[in-house]
Amino acid sequence: MIVRISIMLIYVLYGILALAQSSSNQITNADITKMLKAGVDQKLVKWVVDNSDGTALDSSPSAIQSLKAAGASQQVLDAVSKKSAKTKAVPSAALTARERVVHPTKVTHAASTVARLKDPKSASRTASEVDSLQPETCADNLQTVDDCHDNYKAGCTRSDHPHYDAYLDYLKNSMPDPASPPVDLNHGNPIGAAFLADHENKTPDTLTAYNHAQHAADLADMGEGQIVSVIGTLYYAIRGGAESVNCQLSGDDSLVDFHIGIGFADFPLGAGVLDQLRSGKDFRSVLQQSDQLTLEQNSFVVEMTPYYREQFKSGWSLSKVQGVTGHQVRVYGQLMIDNFHHKPSDDCGLADANPDKCWRLSVWELHPVTSLQVCSTDHCDANSTNWVNLDDM
Repeated sequence: MIVRISIMLIYVLYGILALAQSSSNQITNADITKMLKAGVDQKLVKWVVDNSDGTALDSSPSAIQSLKAAGASQQVLDAVSKKSAKTKAVPSAALTARERVVHPTKVTHAASTVARLKDPKSASRTASEVDSLQPETCADNLQTVDDCHDNYKAGCTRSDHPHYDAYLDYLKNSMPDPASPPVDLNHGNPIGAAFLADHENKTPDTLTAYNHAQHAADLADMGEGQIVSVIGTLYYAIRGGAESVNCQLSGDDSLVDFHIGIGFADFPLGAGVLDQLRSGKDFRSVLQQSDQLTLEQNSFVVEMTPYYREQFKSGWSLSKVQGVTGHQVRVYGQLMIDNFHHKPSDDCGLADANPDKCWRLSVWELHPVTSLQVCSTDHCDANSTNWVNLDDM
């Protein structure tokens, strides 16, 4: 017992000394493993990681797996990924200048990137290009989505020390052709709850909130970046907030995502609730916590992005989407995994999900949405002729 306490105190002292000596505040994965084996509290381990310089940390999938096997919590794994990514961020001189950043890579939009990742001839080179995408700091004068997406293909934040997954934002900023047909990913059928559950089971357990690029090839094999469809009931539609993918712009609907939940059963709440949601009220303002979770935990997230709407779907509005709440809809869009939510507090599809807090059926989503159609009768199947484009309503 005395030995264990002594080891813990040594590591506490190490953390304090690391902060006091900026030239030596390094920590390695081996150090973290030693702390975990010594029984050091996970919060303290995370604190030491957060206050290190990150240069000696390894966030590769194999390294993350080793830390996980040593007992590291998800918070510690995320801290390692975040701190490791920070060491490759834009130089401080560039951040201070607040100039337009020119991307050094030639990666294109998701569909072609994924195709190159799956091609043995280009896979290695493309993986390197993808991994080179880094978080950036936004210029001060950004006002529109054009300003944002013309200059920051992988997003940006207002912080001088940006922390987010650049490859994730790059995928979200894709611009697929609105006429792109679904791929033969689910035997040509719309994806559903069973497909999502299977994908949850196959998702790499070393995926954290900050290391999407390191799993790009495996996720591409699972269909990430491909256009698929989903048929279900529109449970809710709300206005998104300020996000790095949209350069943290917010306020006007033209600057944010429309966050939409698609369920695989009839609308689960009463007609009175349905009327309020169709009138434009945010379900979080009119429902008790238990009813909010009923909608969120049983719905698949799809996102209409502002830049995609501006370029291809100017007729889409939040009020128009909210007006078809409770109706059967068919949605087309880019399949991707939002790894920021790959944690028990968010993703109900995880085996260790927190049922009192998780708020999404799956960490997989359609982002961006390329088409939304509404069934004009009581029920439509995939081959029905009664689907009406939202644009035409």
